[in-house]
Amino acid sequence: MLRFLALLVAVFLALLASACSEESPMPSTSAPNPASQTSPTPTQPVPTSASIARTAPAPTPIPTVSSQLSSRTESTVTLTPSPVPQPTATPEQAATPLPSPTPVPTSTPTATPTPLPTPTPTATPTPLPTSTPTATPTPKPTSTPTATPTPLPTSTPTPTPTPKLSLDPGTYKVGTDIQPDIYVGRTGTGVFDSCYWARLSGATGNFDEIIANGNPVGQFYVEIKTTDAYFQTGCEITPIGDWPKPTEALTKVEAGMYMVGRDIAHGIYAGFADEGLSGSCYWARLSNALGDIDSVLTNGNAEGQFYVEIQDTDAYFQTGCEITALAEWPSPDQPHTTVDQGIYLVGRDIGPGTYRGEAGQGILDSCYYARLSGLSGDLDDLITNNNATGQFYVTVEASDYALQTGCKLTLTDE
Repeated sequence: MLRFLALLVAVFLALLASACSEESPMPSTSAPNPASQTSPTPTQPVPTSASIARTAPAPTPIPTVSSQLSSRTESTVTLTPSPVPQPTATPEQAATPLPSPTPVPTSTPTATPTPLPTPTPTATPTPLPTSTPTATPTPKPTSTPTATPTPLPTSTPTPTPTPKLSLDPGTYKVGTDIQPDIYVGRTGTGVFDSCYWARLSGATGNFDEIIANGNPVGQFYVEIKTTDAYFQTGCEITPIGDWPKPTEALTKVEAGMYMVGRDIAHGIYAGFADEGLSGSCYWARLSNALGDIDSVLTNGNAEGQFYVEIQDTDAYFQTGCEITALAEWPSPDQPHTTVDQGIYLVGRDIGPGTYRGEAGQGILDSCYYARLSGLSGDLDDLITNNNATGQFYVTVEASDYALQTGCKLTLTDE
């Protein structure tokens, strides 16, 4: 647009310069109305006889500049040039050069205001998506649960319950409640806190249904066979596989029942019991833990000091009192010459010789004695034995292994 406007101004200036160079009569001072230019108005000639009055040239009409400005559109400028009159020059005028008309300053068209740069709109930060709160679902009306009908009992057999590893006191059906196996238990050390058990062939409670039974004290074992129907126990019992095993063989044990090779080793053990049947110490070498009479290999009711030898073929050993391995049993500084009832090792507790004793006159008051070749309790260990009454003598040979007496004996060879 500015270039077009400059071109129009240049054309106008060229036309104005051409008019001045042709010595035209001065244009009328009356400026033509640009708005009503239908025909040019002739200029009145200046009389030749009159002095030339130098009239300042009429100002060149300023082109009307129509400018339509738009704040953001192109401006249109319309230039309407005034018609240049053709003046008639007189000789004088032709001779006298007219002053070059002072060019009317071209009205600088109002500069089209450079549109201010449209401010780049600040990018409105895209709002982070507001987490649309999860619409709480309108709870559906809770349907009243339909009552589940109680299923009718089916004919499916009840599964067999898994037998417990450890059983509390009670009676159990073998093969269902308890499996055939060797079981271990532990109870008190007296007869009143012992544990009664019984292997049964039925559950009627009849006496003849008892296959075997016992009242053990301390630790005990019992074996349940597949032919047993029920098992009754008065204390807790545990399968042998779940019973803790000693890290090494015990050399001293309390009253109870012990597995040979697991709890204790075979060998000679010593113990001490009180006098009389009530104070005696029952012991038994056993071939199994069934508890019947056939399980007993040998047994005894020891009084005073006693010894018993456990064989390597024995399965279990039962004792009613504390016993200690012979290696840890104290030996006397010298052999005794007088001994009370009990068992004494020849060469360790007593020496060979003749001993004298005295007993009552009746069989019930007699004194039992026995010379022994071993301590297993078998009949084969007997060299000689007797139930002496009144005063009596017994000679101990150096080859004897031990001497057992039920009364006081004194060496006569002092």
